[in-house]
Amino acid sequence: MLPNVQKLREIVTGKSGDYYYTRNANPTTAAAEAKIAALENGAGAVVTSSGMSATLAAALAVCQAGDEIVSMMDVYGGTSKLFEVVFARLGIKARMVPFKDVRRSRSTAIRKPR
Repeated sequence: MLPNVQKLREIVTGKSGDYYYTRNANPTTAAAEAKIAALENGAGAVVTSSGMSATLAAALAVCQAGDEIVSMMDVYGGTSKLFEVVFARLGIKARMVPFKDVRRSRSTAIRKPR
């Protein structure tokens, strides 16, 4: 039980170290993220609930409308659908390449550095 509304505001805005909803953040997830970041010598890490949510988060962190993703055809079916159907609605094009052509496709990939 929270003592007052001000305490809730502090938690929700991240001004306190407390947690209020496990899907937003929790101490176990925070500890895992800190350990992974330390192991990888990274500035931080994000732990997701599934591989698909990790794929979505990673792609949306670097892609926007007008960009293109080049992916192997041999990926998980849900990933193919994400790239070809969902991202198409966001204006992100997906080019699915057979595994045997991956090296060759590197030279034709459009480069848009970020």
